[in-house]
Amino acid sequence: MTAKFQFSNLPKDEKLAESFDVYLCNEFSLPSFAIKFIQEEYETYEARNDDIYVVSYPKTGTTWLQEIVYLIHSNVDIKSALTLGLNKRFPYIEHSMTNFSEVKNMGSPRLLKTHLPYSCLPEDILQKQCKMIYITRNPRDVAVSYYHFACMLKETQYKGNFEQFFQRFYFDRTTYSPFLLHNLEFWNHRNDKNVLFLFYEDLKRDITSNLKKIAAFLDHKLSPEDLISIKEHTDFKSMAKTESTALSEDSSIGNKGSFYRKGQVGDWKNYFTQDMIQMLDDKVNEVLKDSGLQYTYEL
Repeated sequence: MTAKFQFSNLPKDEKLAESFDVYLCNEFSLPSFAIKFIQEEYETYEARNDDIYVVSYPKTGTTWLQEIVYLIHSNVDIKSALTLGLNKRFPYIEHSMTNFSEVKNMGSPRLLKTHLPYSCLPEDILQKQCKMIYITRNPRDVAVSYYHFACMLKETQYKGNFEQFFQRFYFDRTTYSPFLLHNLEFWNHRNDKNVLFLFYEDLKRDITSNLKKIAAFLDHKLSPEDLISIKEHTDFKSMAKTESTALSEDSSIGNKGSFYRKGQVGDWKNYFTQDMIQMLDDKVNEVLKDSGLQYTYEL
């Protein structure tokens, strides 16, 4: 195993209603299956020059972006999008439920998803300069969305309240954290020719121009009819009703269809206290100082 990574763990904190230890890889808190992926696949992972990766911190608009990328790449094949599960069309490479032999045998170009931070991506992805589209979202809404997701997730079934979960998020104990460092690593590569950096709020504010931007990055052109079809199919209400993008009953979500919640910008106002806002703002200012990375908290 390469000396690039150091693994450790922090005991669960019952005051934060944690039900399992926090597994660490270097600076990042990763789920156990991601740790296993790095330990077993990092050095032998074979990327392809035409691979396309959607990369993100959880609950930042990943599924929305995956569906958009799939439709652009497939010349707006709505039929396949409706009938074939997203996990088959767009495998989550480090997840334990992913059949990695199938990923290796997929036809090219492959569409792949990962939540791994830039510094933990398999070296072959970086060396071959595979196209990567990264999406992020303001941290307040991420914390709220992640809280509800953790409560529904079968593996965790988080029993704490939002204040406890906020503490976990703030102290970088939620999986794939630190959120700010996860963002910053990709932000520092935003000008690389193989990286497209997107904000969830920008897609909500102006989906048309962002669809064109994504298509141009993928070397595709969209007709006016294509734009309408993609916008209609990937509308939040439409996707929430689509079984091929919502997680099924036998997946990691306890209640079918509950994967989608609100998809709003600014829902944090219903959860954050003034102290929480101040704490998180201070941390954002400290970590992102002079980076130029800024978030949008309301539209």
